[in-house]
Amino acid sequence: HEANLKVMRTILQKAAKRGEIIQLDKISPRIMTLPIDLERHELFFAYEPVSEETLIEIVDDIFLPLIAKTNKK
Repeated sequence: HEANLKVMRTILQKAAKRGEIIQLDKISPRIMTLPIDLERHELFFAYEPVSEETLIEIVDDIFLPLIAKTNKK
């Protein structure tokens, strides 16, 4: 879990530097690692590689709106 958190924190810090995330400190560790957790869930239950369509859905339909909501608080 810590390795996943470190990776996602680095990705989100870069997004914050680009101005894509306003308040990185308001994003909890659970939310930060959500994309990786959802991908892992797909792998365990489907027993096959996660499709590009599913990855796009995880990021565009779940993760990014959640971050946007978190940054409005």
